[in-house]
Amino acid sequence: MKNAWLQTGSEYRLSDSTQQHGSLPPGVYVVNYDQRRSELYLSRTADGFQLPAKVYGGDDRFVDRVVKTYQSTSDNLGVMLNGVKGSGKTVAARMVCERLKLPVLVIREKHDDLPDFINRVKQEVVVFLDEYEKIYKYDDSMLTVMDGVLSGEHRRVFLLTTNDLHVSDSILSRPSRVRYVKTYVDLDLPTITEVVNDTLQNKDMASATIEYLSQLKSITMDVVIQTVREVNIHGEPPSAFADVFNTRPADDLYEVLRALPDGGLKVVQVKAVVSPARLGPTSVGQLLRVNGRHMGDIRQVSVDQSTGDISVVFSDEDADDAESTSVTYVMRKHQYTHYSFT
Repeated sequence: MKNAWLQTGSEYRLSDSTQQHGSLPPGVYVVNYDQRRSELYLSRTADGFQLPAKVYGGDDRFVDRVVKTYQSTSDNLGVMLNGVKGSGKTVAARMVCERLKLPVLVIREKHDDLPDFINRVKQEVVVFLDEYEKIYKYDDSMLTVMDGVLSGEHRRVFLLTTNDLHVSDSILSRPSRVRYVKTYVDLDLPTITEVVNDTLQNKDMASATIEYLSQLKSITMDVVIQTVREVNIHGEPPSAFADVFNTRPADDLYEVLRALPDGGLKVVQVKAVVSPARLGPTSVGQLLRVNGRHMGDIRQVSVDQSTGDISVVFSDEDADDAESTSVTYVMRKHQYTHYSFT
């Protein structure tokens, strides 16, 4: 007897019952496990995915390619989208789902009988595995489903998102399983500028906002959008909230110079990471490190207000008598700029 979907509210369960529901209508379904019945079932969560009003970064062209390939082939289709959180890969996956207009089965955890459950779905669907490497990092149990060995005439589109590419070698370099692998990196300058110009309310703060973004270690779509929102909400430039906003500035790099007895300066390091990260009067008594090397205990810190140079007097650990010997280093902030701006 043909498998049927029994619907109770938002729940859909496979059954051999003659009370057939027909096929799953398009929509978003989460695969859940019923402990009491020891079976998997679907919970319908939405009619579709909500997408932003405008998509940046050229994903439309990639989505067009995926959809055209699906329409022009007869086998299963695998797509892997890789990148850090907030980079836009999930939005791209949702765009594919909306264009294909198929039921979407969202998988959030691994179950032993999941491959069999998917194979029992007798219609074309999208199988969406967000953060695939956390669910099936080195587990190949889904491969028979992806290969279409058991699914017969019913095709599947497998959408896999990952935060890194530490997945089974059986997945990578196998276009018959995963045809497309797209990696999302930090946004480029034209995209950053476009987002800021489109969404920033006070255009006079555009330069300050872009300058702030240029000094971050990672610039994802989420970082840019939330930074602009913060500026819009409070009507102030990023410098006013940089110390509390949850972004990652690049490590402060310094040009380190040693003060000589004749008043001159000798370059010690050109781009060095210095610890403590924030040098100031409160640093006195702490250990000074330059690129991880122990230099000595800090005795005095002063800042030249006109140049921003930081003078650090510390005990020389290499001297025979560290109590009586001190060295002065001058730290000059090295201006970091994200590679997207160079």
